[in-house]
Amino acid sequence: MSEPDDHTLLTAWRAGDRAAGSVLFRRHFTALFRFFATKVDDARASDLTQSTLLAAVEARDRLQPDSHIRAYLFGIARRQLLMLLRTLGRHGTPASLSESCAEGVLPSPSAVLVEGEREALVVRALRRIPLDLQMLVELHYWEGMPTDRLAEIFDVPRGTIKSRLSRARTEARRALERLIEDPARRESSVQDFGRWVRRLRGRDASESTP
Repeated sequence: MSEPDDHTLLTAWRAGDRAAGSVLFRRHFTALFRFFATKVDDARASDLTQSTLLAAVEARDRLQPDSHIRAYLFGIARRQLLMLLRTLGRHGTPASLSESCAEGVLPSPSAVLVEGEREALVVRALRRIPLDLQMLVELHYWEGMPTDRLAEIFDVPRGTIKSRLSRARTEARRALERLIEDPARRESSVQDFGRWVRRLRGRDASESTP
């Protein structure tokens, strides 16, 4: 027997079925945790994931029946990250996702995601590009988000997303190049950038799932 889809669960949840809401959130917890885990440590990634889900609970009656749940949740996640930057900005940190990079601004990333040296280099490279571009790369490679959903998350036209995604890939590859001293290894790593980013998606948040 197949599991109910997101819209079925959302309809049941809005009708008062709390169990349906719990199933919906468990389904998306790992992806949300992974989204935060390249930007902050385990504890904060878990807190931000919970905050995202709580915000979704509070806004559930505003969700339309045809809403794309994942895009909706990642839109909230992006705003949670922006609020964190604004909090840090009170202490002199830039509070813009388009200008700030995770490296040097946010805490060290979660250890859950990284398994090998090259994956660690990819995470470091992603943390050296503006956060909005980092998120674009991750949502494209990890979540398979099409441009229309990305435009919904980032609240910009679809054409803008295409150009930003191209820039994001270019900047991430350049950041990776600067991290690898050996020329041969540098070339192979940059060429395989997409594969190494996708490998990170295989790491889950099972240890942190409530």
